[in-house]
Amino acid sequence: MTCPDPDQLTGFVDDTLPGEDRTPIEDHLDGCEDCRSLVAMLARAATAEQEHDRVSAGSITHNSDTGPGFEPTEVAPGSARASTTTLPAGTKIGRYVVGETLGMGGMGIVYAARDPELHREVAVKVMRPDFARAHPDAAKRILREARAMAKLAHPNVVAVHDVGTIDTQLFVAMERVSGTNLREWLGAAPRTLAEIVKVFTEAGRGLVAAHDAGIVHRDFKPDNVLVGTDGRARVTDFGLAHEAGEDDDSMVGTPAYMAPEQHEGRNVDARTDQFGFAVALYE
Repeated sequence: MTCPDPDQLTGFVDDTLPGEDRTPIEDHLDGCEDCRSLVAMLARAATAEQEHDRVSAGSITHNSDTGPGFEPTEVAPGSARASTTTLPAGTKIGRYVVGETLGMGGMGIVYAARDPELHREVAVKVMRPDFARAHPDAAKRILREARAMAKLAHPNVVAVHDVGTIDTQLFVAMERVSGTNLREWLGAAPRTLAEIVKVFTEAGRGLVAAHDAGIVHRDFKPDNVLVGTDGRARVTDFGLAHEAGEDDDSMVGTPAYMAPEQHEGRNVDARTDQFGFAVALYE
């Protein structure tokens, strides 16, 4: 095929293309270095835009409360309102009461939320309906991996508290970390070599723990590492996680951090995450 136009490549990067349109582009990228470079550039631009949106929506360090006399509103995540916009504060997802929007990506929307039964603050990630439609098997895979991650207790991995579906739409309730992501942490102030090595070492330990549990992250990048106000790094966003050794010919991840086997649609293992880790450290 001829080189895809920029709109097609943009849709490829932000996961809005349907599966049947992605396949020929994946095949084309295998043999076109120029398009691979353009995809990497678009991915970096998309990452920067997401960071801007996350900051505009509210920093992850901000803890909001619904206040006294607050009455939650029951809205199923699969409803038309949830499909076209972020959920308003007070919406209930399962037993969790939604607060502010923390961030939005191509796959899901993350909300600050309160667990009224256990009296703790959590982060709830809800899969976007458009992503679910474009990737019909994604919910099953992510549900399986979230359940696996829920069994993994490690200080350098964001804890998964709960996972489930409402009206066919997947949600994951996770530990809420006061802090910022690694990309923002690096840019917020000059960091010493020792500080950088410490944070990356902790992130690496989190990846090793996931690998020991048979899970490959597949999308390791600075945006998916949280650095808490306690100084501890935690790997997060295992939404593209994959069981090591399982066949999967889909090309997923952030192109700038993807290993060659990901670009080629081949099977992945722990070395795939090592590649993304090395790119992030090199930057």
